Amino acid sequence: QVKRGFTKNREIRHKVVITCRYVAVLLASILKAKGIPCRVRSGFTSYFTNDRRCFDHWIIEYYNESENRWIACDPDSDSGKDHTDMPHKNFSWIFMLLWAMRYLIYLCLAILMMIMNF
Repeated sequence: QVKRGFTKNREIRHKVVITCRYVAVLLASILKAKGIPCRVRSGFTSYFTNDRRCFDHWIIEYYNESENRWIACDPDSDSGKDHTDMPHKNFSWIFMLLWAMRYLIYLCLAILMMIMNF
């Protein structure tokens, strides 16, 4: 008989690989099913290590009506820290990075267009 439930020593064929994206989407789905406004966000963070290296990561934000604000929450516990109401400065949103890099993107597109004689 196959042992079911949470066991540490499963055979590889019985293991499931879960990423931060799956955890964030699952929690957002649960919150939305409960009527709590929320959204999944992707970006970069450096709180997994002490050397300030950034890693891509997915988190959620839920809307707290009594405080009238969006609260960032990291449902992935790999960092070992409490991120139930983390400051937005702990997370670099993708759109902010792209906005900051827009001139570099424009320059690259202009050079590409010159090379291709557009």
